Amino acid sequence: MKLDLKQKIGIAAYMIRSLLTKPLFSAYNPRNLAFLANPYPTYMKMRAEKPVFWSPHSLGWHLSGSHEFLAQCLRDDRLSHSFRYWMFAPKSEAHSELDALLDNLLMSLSTKDHMRVRKLVSPAFSPRYVAETRPALEALVRQQLDQYDNNGTIDMVKLCREIPINAMAIYFGIPASSRNDFQALGHAILASFDSSSQPDVAGAERGIAAIRNVFAEKRKTPDDSFMSTLINHIEDGERISENEALALVGSLLAAGVDTTFDYMLHIFYALAKNQQWGTWLLQNPDKVQSLIDESVRWDNFGHRGYFRFALEDIEIQGHKIKRGEIVQIMMSIGNWDESVFPQPEVFNPERNNLDKAMSFGVGAHYCLGHAIAKLIAQVTTLAVINRYPILSMKEEPLREYNLVSRRMSRFIVQGSR
Repeated sequence: MKLDLKQKIGIAAYMIRSLLTKPLFSAYNPRNLAFLANPYPTYMKMRAEKPVFWSPHSLGWHLSGSHEFLAQCLRDDRLSHSFRYWMFAPKSEAHSELDALLDNLLMSLSTKDHMRVRKLVSPAFSPRYVAETRPALEALVRQQLDQYDNNGTIDMVKLCREIPINAMAIYFGIPASSRNDFQALGHAILASFDSSSQPDVAGAERGIAAIRNVFAEKRKTPDDSFMSTLINHIEDGERISENEALALVGSLLAAGVDTTFDYMLHIFYALAKNQQWGTWLLQNPDKVQSLIDESVRWDNFGHRGYFRFALEDIEIQGHKIKRGEIVQIMMSIGNWDESVFPQPEVFNPERNNLDKAMSFGVGAHYCLGHAIAKLIAQVTTLAVINRYPILSMKEEPLREYNLVSRRMSRFIVQGSR
């Protein structure tokens, strides 16, 4: 998303004004590697001392506090997920197919259109489609694990980077000949939201063409697959447009792949730090999702929280937030609320309330791709633990700054039985 000179000047003026007039919390610095390695001391200080503050790192407000308060904020209709409501959102100027796709991403749609698209596409996200993908995902994970397993030493960054993008290609039915273009599209979408990156427009448009080819095939010869259901399903006489379907695939390809990458790395980090639970999982494979949920509760990979945009002037805990301002809901802090999760610093997959450990949103904005992301993580976690129930690491992972996550750039584990 490119900003023009007027918008850049407006943002600079807004930042200076906010730094002078809004409550700040200097301890929150997502560019600090020590914070990225362990943000929880800062989070607890944030909750105790500055539950509402404005940060120049996100150009927005951050909310912390109790699990109940943060869950209420996620359900607050005055806070929208839609990027178009940001006070400095770029105007739509679709000069390329990539621009047009970006304009139709779920996060770019109005609330009304977002809900309409979700309703139309929900049959394509039936648990049955996800379950039918499992054999192919298991074969993919075995192949990738064989490739990156060097006598028990596994480069988890490489393993967890390769699996989600290829798993999504399988789920969407993208032919092997188009996988590189499919990957290029995902990278280009992410680069479009990073001012330090330049999207590969040509690569993105090859990826778009590959998806349109799948759409054309499924329109010509409908079948019982995800893509066919997505593009051919009609409800109340209405059908999703091809551009909306393309943008939906783009949303899942970009946000879903990147998020699943971080999601899986933190699962294996939790297992390496709490080694006894690998053997437990080997004996209780049906509890794999509980272990995954506890991994994300115990050490969430995000550092900014859920993005929201104020639809009107509102007041939260005595602080006035203006229409169009960014609001970040720090659910990682809610997941360490001791009144909900006793001894939150203790990793315990046997907790009986892990359904409260939010990692995919709530309500109307619950992640559409949650089922496939969970399946990818389940299959990968079980494959690694079946091979090596005990994981260890010689050193802490290397971290790097990322727009939203506590990104690992290097994470090597040693597996043993």
